[in-house]
Amino acid sequence: MKERLYNPDTNTIRVSSDPKGFLKRVDKERQAPNLYTQKTGILGENLFLYQKEIKKTKKILKIPEVKKVDRKIKKRILIEIQNTLASYSDRKPEELQKWLETCLLEIPNFQQIVAENDYVDYSHEEDQEYIDLEWEKDHDTPLIEALEKERSDFIRRIIAHEVSEMFLEAYESKEKETYISEKTLKKILEVHITLLREKKEKMEKEIKEEFTIQFKKTWKSFSKKFGIELSLEAIDSLIAEVAYSIVDQFTTNLEEKWGDYSANKHQMRLSTEIPDKETRYKVFVHETLHAISGKTEIVILPDDPDVRKYEELYITEIKRIGLDMRKNQKEKQQDNFRWFNESVTEEITIRMTNSEDSWAYISERKILELLITWGVPQRLIYQAYFENRMIKKGTSDTHSTPFLQKLFQFTNKKFGVTFLIQLDRFITKYGAKIAYTILQNHTVETVYDAIHKDLLQEPYPPQQS
Repeated sequence: MKERLYNPDTNTIRVSSDPKGFLKRVDKERQAPNLYTQKTGILGENLFLYQKEIKKTKKILKIPEVKKVDRKIKKRILIEIQNTLASYSDRKPEELQKWLETCLLEIPNFQQIVAENDYVDYSHEEDQEYIDLEWEKDHDTPLIEALEKERSDFIRRIIAHEVSEMFLEAYESKEKETYISEKTLKKILEVHITLLREKKEKMEKEIKEEFTIQFKKTWKSFSKKFGIELSLEAIDSLIAEVAYSIVDQFTTNLEEKWGDYSANKHQMRLSTEIPDKETRYKVFVHETLHAISGKTEIVILPDDPDVRKYEELYITEIKRIGLDMRKNQKEKQQDNFRWFNESVTEEITIRMTNSEDSWAYISERKILELLITWGVPQRLIYQAYFENRMIKKGTSDTHSTPFLQKLFQFTNKKFGVTFLIQLDRFITKYGAKIAYTILQNHTVETVYDAIHKDLLQEPYPPQQS
């Protein structure tokens, strides 16, 4: 190891983050388990996989003790599924209701299942009339003949009450009308799994056959216009090595609504809930920009000098992604300049998808627009965003991220010393939405003093998004 790269105080090595070196370190990181890559299955899959396996042991299942254990296992799996749905309902009740409507409409003879097994408010005149018409009390009329509109309205009325009540602690109650039965829940899960598998297959095909090709075409003109020093060959290798996961939002907590990116694993996760192809491409572009944006990495060595000869024990830590300056992994503080990184990412996404506007990071992008209006070069911001740290031999006095250095030097000279750092603290203090309402009232001449004065005030108010 070269001495100038090694920092004895932190026991780390500075490394160049060129795409080739980055991907080599990523490959090593992928070998280790990580919560980011776990629990990305489809809701209910474990139940049907278990049932499939247990059917192979029919003889053993005849034993009373085994039957009892089998029932307990199925019950536990179903309760976990229902708790997942109840939790999701607390966070996103409207989305869960929409999901239920979609699944229930796909179940053949749904009304019969409901009438026999599930909650129906017979005190509701419209529900009573519907059951009478379709069931005709003597159960002779085939329910499958119900008009689609009536069927949809009926379903919506059934699940219009608190959706979480259908799932929460279902097996703790003996009154069937308080929850969806096991029979119907299994049918819902079957529909969900089928629809999710179809969506996954469709999205994987879109990424491979359309999205990546379109992105590379657009990148050519964009990179030329803004002088981005990242070759098409580098883009090819970075995109080719992305690990894509199309995930079920019931079983995966995404960092953002519809997608996220992990630099350590160089993995992109996209939700199957993205509503249409146009939006899917926009989300893909946004997360792909994170994947190809500039990186700064350090390698952490083992504390024991005798163990340092084993390179497989070295740990790589990402310190910067684009303009997002990462805290030490052991610290639980918010990253620096996350607002800056996401606003730039979304602005480039708008450019590369020829969109008129975006619903994402609105306040953050307004602050970015203020910076550009105040004279910060957009070209320099983009160059710093895509810049990888490069360490050149025999140039220890040269900054390893020159565009990033120029960006800070420019803002220091134009606004005041450490302006971007002060601005980041200000946005962290108030949240982007409130910060923008304050900042828009200032000019190049007044903004630095206003921020500096405000930051001296304590205590900080609660942060608002």
